[in-house]
Amino acid sequence: MLFPELFTTLFPELFTNIRRRNRYRLIIPRYTGSKRKVWPLIVGQGHYDAIIEPFAGGGSLSSRFASKWPAGAVFAADQNNCVRAVWQCWADPGLHEAVYRAMDELISAMLAEFVDSVHGLGYTVAELSPLPTREAIGLKAAALLPETWSALMAEYEAGLVDIADPARLAAVTLILHAVTYGGVSRDTPGSETLNIAPNYGQLEELTNPGKDRYCFPPAPAFPGLVSISGQWEEAISAFEASSYSRGLAVLDPPYWLPYTPGTERGGTGAMSPSYFGHRPHAPETLAMAVDSARAMASSNKVARLVASNYYCAELDEAMKEIASAAGLQVHCHCLGVLNGLNRSRKSKTTNLDALWIFDKLALTKVQAEKAVAHNQEELNLWAS
Repeated sequence: MLFPELFTTLFPELFTNIRRRNRYRLIIPRYTGSKRKVWPLIVGQGHYDAIIEPFAGGGSLSSRFASKWPAGAVFAADQNNCVRAVWQCWADPGLHEAVYRAMDELISAMLAEFVDSVHGLGYTVAELSPLPTREAIGLKAAALLPETWSALMAEYEAGLVDIADPARLAAVTLILHAVTYGGVSRDTPGSETLNIAPNYGQLEELTNPGKDRYCFPPAPAFPGLVSISGQWEEAISAFEASSYSRGLAVLDPPYWLPYTPGTERGGTGAMSPSYFGHRPHAPETLAMAVDSARAMASSNKVARLVASNYYCAELDEAMKEIASAAGLQVHCHCLGVLNGLNRSRKSKTTNLDALWIFDKLALTKVQAEKAVAHNQEELNLWAS
């Protein structure tokens, strides 16, 4: 193992610019199915006092909401303890520095072992980068992180069971996702262990300070405006019990498709698991999509409801029935093929990513002006 002083000599910029603040994300730079690019379509023209994200994932929408409406509230949930730990730290500024320090330590240890292993293979990092793809793939399969990777995996798997130290677990989650292929943690159905490996290209990015994105986005202005739950039902219940009445509900559950054999996916059907715990053809996955949409469509506290999933006839019909029962109109917007999800050399998905937008209460001009004025008044009070 290289001595720390030699490592800092090799990568001095990494330690002086470890948290670049112009390209930050809440969880990870790469999160499968992020809806950040369609924010204008999701938010529409309305004004909202809260966002409800029962399937938080990468959290790009709630953090965007907090930047646009700092006096608004966030009601979020995620089943994955490790992801939820990051959310908890985001909501508590007192934990931010602890997360950053732990990340610095993890990155330092991981990259020191990485550089040492590359040297053991007879290369420097600079020499490894431009190698032809086929040769680089062979090197990626080498044990470049024999100690730090197994330790990181063990901490993450322990965190899936229990959040003992949110700041440490948040740091572990951010780093593990950052160097995992595709930026997601996967498991094999029927297994309780992770089925992932470090990716050379993404590991190499950690040596480039210009690629660093590890900083928390701004949180809501007032303490206590973020509610973090473990189950989607809990997030909805917390919102319903609150005093907020113009919520933006964004439902981005684990994607579901009916099972279709013969897709060259080893019996996994038209879609393979995309992250830890994802069961794309299970009845409970479909139930999450339908039941959460039904709960939010029937709420008189939700001003706008947007549900996302892969398009299929079964889901489209279910969304239309939910809208009809609630006396609403629903419009389906197909966003095209979800790039980067379930693609391989053998099979590329042709399933379309879709948004179902439920038209709810529309703000009049006077109501919108009052809502904006009230929000500004709250911010002025907080600032003083």
